[in-house]
Amino acid sequence: MELKLEGLSPVAKGGERDVFVHPENKAWLVKVYHQRFYDVHQKKYPIIMRFRRLKRYWSLVNELIEFIGIREKSSVETKYLQTIVGMVDTDLGIGMIVSAVLSEEGDLAPTLKDLVKNKQYQPMHAEALEALFQWMIDTHIIIRDFSLNNLVWSYQDQCFVIIDGIGSKATLSLRSFSKSYNQKANKKRVEKFRSRLAKVLGS
Repeated sequence: MELKLEGLSPVAKGGERDVFVHPENKAWLVKVYHQRFYDVHQKKYPIIMRFRRLKRYWSLVNELIEFIGIREKSSVETKYLQTIVGMVDTDLGIGMIVSAVLSEEGDLAPTLKDLVKNKQYQPMHAEALEALFQWMIDTHIIIRDFSLNNLVWSYQDQCFVIIDGIGSKATLSLRSFSKSYNQKANKKRVEKFRSRLAKVLGS
């Protein structure tokens, strides 16, 4: 049975997906890949897209692999990743259901960009960011898009949660096979993130 999303207003729009509050459960969000994502990749990588079996949902599969891969390591802390509840057929395509990360008031949690913009960024947030950075390096998680919009503040766990951008861009990636290579890649992403954040805080 299809979940009806057509006509509903998304609570967030990204480069890959539109995000809706689940119409039957307000504690869940539904992420749906939009046509724009497919069109951009079709234009940018026509040869790759021609031979790619999953032309629209390859990114979803890579995200699932990363999500499951982290949970396969029983000793790894998982609070830094948004919980994937499951998949659902919608009238806009396959949707990924995730648990909503909430604020103290019960609204959708603010992104790091929101905290900075509203001058709510505090020392505890800076400390939590450093903990997240170390977790990224230690777990060797593959992150393809690490931005201020992809981190939200969890009031419950007092940490930043990655809500988007995990998983490799490529079907076969050296980062998937080499922990040392991926660790170096994550360190570079962390340093670039620090630089971007410093510029935003200083502006």
